[in-house]
Amino acid sequence: MASSTSTRSPIRQAIDVLLGLVLVALAAAWWRESGFGTSGRPQERQEPQQQGAARAAPFDWSTVSSRDLNIAAVFVTARDRGVRAAMDSLQEIAKHDSSYWTEGHVIAHALGRYAIAANRNDPSVLSQCRPTFQAGCYHGVLEGYMSANPHIAASKASALCTGLLVGNPSRYGATECAHGLGHGFAEGLGYDLTQSLHGCDSFDDADLRVECHDGVFMENEMHGLGMPTMNVGDSAVSMHSHMMMHASPTAERFRASDLAFPCDSVGTQYQPSCWAYQPLVIAHLTNGDLAKTLDACKLALETSRSRCYRGYGKQSMAWFGWNFPKVIEGCSKAAAGESDCLAGGVEALIDLTLTTNRADSFCDRVARRLQRACRDEITRRFSPEQKI
Repeated sequence: MASSTSTRSPIRQAIDVLLGLVLVALAAAWWRESGFGTSGRPQERQEPQQQGAARAAPFDWSTVSSRDLNIAAVFVTARDRGVRAAMDSLQEIAKHDSSYWTEGHVIAHALGRYAIAANRNDPSVLSQCRPTFQAGCYHGVLEGYMSANPHIAASKASALCTGLLVGNPSRYGATECAHGLGHGFAEGLGYDLTQSLHGCDSFDDADLRVECHDGVFMENEMHGLGMPTMNVGDSAVSMHSHMMMHASPTAERFRASDLAFPCDSVGTQYQPSCWAYQPLVIAHLTNGDLAKTLDACKLALETSRSRCYRGYGKQSMAWFGWNFPKVIEGCSKAAAGESDCLAGGVEALIDLTLTTNRADSFCDRVARRLQRACRDEITRRFSPEQKI
């Protein structure tokens, strides 16, 4: 794992590792072809037969898992046909293997990073992303763009997202762009919350501004606690429930002695966005004690508490493996926050596939007294202006 001093996001680290392996392979090939040996001095060139033997890589393709090949095929599609076709390919794979619905956000993030790099950091590639898999592609593109342009004026960066509103009846693309830009601000500005949040304040549109704040705190959580990364191995994407530690919690980031930190250290206008992701932090700091995590939402200011319960419900979908009865049971312990918790579950389900099918099924199972509010959330999340 990377040290706690790293300022790069886990996805960027994974991509850097992959690029590093490619560069090492190219360097090794050049080394052999140039006639240098381990001593660094020119050597006799090998006879053709010997050269052929030297080039025979000892890689055993029979050990490559079907899962690795599926993910590799997605990136080959991105290279040959563009990221839009790659996102379609990923969704098609998920239809036959439901585990990709959980892992897909990480893969989509990486696709976005790949797309912006392959297009020489031209942000117009955003138009090729699809918002499925919690809009990971948008987030990855903006992370990559801000990483390559850390000193760009915040107003210029935010214009990339507001430009998506022009001539478009849907706000979905601009909304997810703003969220992704929040990720990008956090990474590009070295996880300085104050500077990152001020960057988001360059949005005149209140909804986009809040989405950007959300992205800052989500990226801060991902970087501070660690997140699943893309690895070459039997499972291809590691989904460790214990959250891999790419950067250990520190006094500057999270505090076991203050479960409300850093939310209680930022301005009240930013606290709702912080609390939306604080359940992930608290679950980690309490070693997965979900009862304590839910109870900690009471630490939030009244104006932020509903976002905490929604965040808990949204993350519960992943924590409980998309098991509806378990999520509903968990939310039932939220007392006054039960409806908000269920709304978080609805949000997770709709953002996953951009359809209402799963969310409808989820609302069918909640207590009758809460079904109206549950269905109202489906309507709100899938209103005409939010559709693609």
